[in-house]
Amino acid sequence: MSVYYGNTFYNSRDLQREAKLYVKNLPKDVTHLICRGSSGCAIASAIMMLYKGGEDGLKCLVLRKSTENTHSGGTVGYIPYHSHGKDVVCFVDDFISTGETLNRVLMWANENGVKIKYALVDRNSAVGVRFDGIEIVTLGSFLRGILYMGTGKNKLAEFILGLVTIGIAFTVVVWVFGLIQG
Repeated sequence: MSVYYGNTFYNSRDLQREAKLYVKNLPKDVTHLICRGSSGCAIASAIMMLYKGGEDGLKCLVLRKSTENTHSGGTVGYIPYHSHGKDVVCFVDDFISTGETLNRVLMWANENGVKIKYALVDRNSAVGVRFDGIEIVTLGSFLRGILYMGTGKNKLAEFILGLVTIGIAFTVVVWVFGLIQG
């Protein structure tokens, strides 16, 4: 378990703080959340608790691996989902790293006639990875990325900050050299 998980989604105060950001950024037309894995399920549950929109609230689809066992020892099966044509589905998770989780959810969705319109995540590290037809809504900003520096969770922010630092250092050296010469 990473430090990010332990300090965010499995701590009640941090989970509530994060969930408020998700609710604030949740597209207004969403009727259903879809998630997979413990972090996605944790944040989806918290979003549903805090959500105040819509007359029916939010519904949630939780996908599990087909080989997982239930409490009674049976193998998990998928409950058939029937879209009513007006459902707007949003994938939620903490971050997209390689896109593997979202791709697995999309495979299930395609096999079951579910159209996912959005993916709502804290950070998207899968720079350049495209998910056709899905709008990625990212909570993470450059400043939030800096907060997670050193955790290995935001390599792009660390790279950009490194470039900025080198640029500032170079500018200072050139300026000092100019003072000495001039």
